Amino acid sequence: DSSVHITPDTIPHLISYQKAVISPMLLRKDGTAWSNFWGTYSESWNYQRSSDYDNIVTGTVKGVMPVACVRNMYVIRRDVAMVMEKSNIYDNHLEPDISFCKTMSDIQVPLYLSNVQDYGWLKNQETLPDIQLKKQYEEDWRMKYVAQPVLKKDAFSTPCRQVYHHKAVFNEAFGRDLISELDNLGSLYDTRLLHHDRPGYEMSKTEYNETLTEVILDLTSHLIPEFFFDYVPKRELYGSWIIEVEGDFKPRRGLIREARQPITC
Repeated sequence: DSSVHITPDTIPHLISYQKAVISPMLLRKDGTAWSNFWGTYSESWNYQRSSDYDNIVTGTVKGVMPVACVRNMYVIRRDVAMVMEKSNIYDNHLEPDISFCKTMSDIQVPLYLSNVQDYGWLKNQETLPDIQLKKQYEEDWRMKYVAQPVLKKDAFSTPCRQVYHHKAVFNEAFGRDLISELDNLGSLYDTRLLHHDRPGYEMSKTEYNETLTEVILDLTSHLIPEFFFDYVPKRELYGSWIIEVEGDFKPRRGLIREARQPITC
């Protein structure tokens, strides 16, 4: 539920600069210039756009540069952190990140921003939780939830005619986050007898169907013609379900268990 997504090498890269406080530049993916830094501020510590803000955001100016305030994600050098432990760094009249920046300014500790590479992105309220990510965040969605970005035909089993089974297209985080969100849907939880008494969720009735359709069809587009005799699928799924595949299923909200029973037909 963090407000940022960062790449795996972000923290080591920032540490290598050995700055007192340094933050990666992070932007929203909605086309706006909303970022996690301020170029300057007013006397009362309110946001003001600096003359070089747009050049930094667009990458016209690149490098590691001093800024007035950083937010959401930053790395603090050990000696600065030890000073922070011994002093009251928060002003209750300001937001925590702004209060931190004000304190650093008061004790003359410079704040730095790096935009030399892509460090990740800044989420907004509409992108929470992660499982609901929209089209512009699809690449990050795949990085977080897809375990096998390239599917091979020999990795599928055929439990019955024209049914193909792959054990690990998505990872555990996908299952955990999706089931958690589906449990919150309440009335859409389906307890009908399905596939040997296994209840589940009909995804076509949920807001996640569009994302799953896009990802699943992209992952399988090169295989479907092989499995189904040159058939080219339309860009939509029908009768898509998330089901429990353990035989002794007992409905309990938020429960995710490893499948111990083979798929049967």
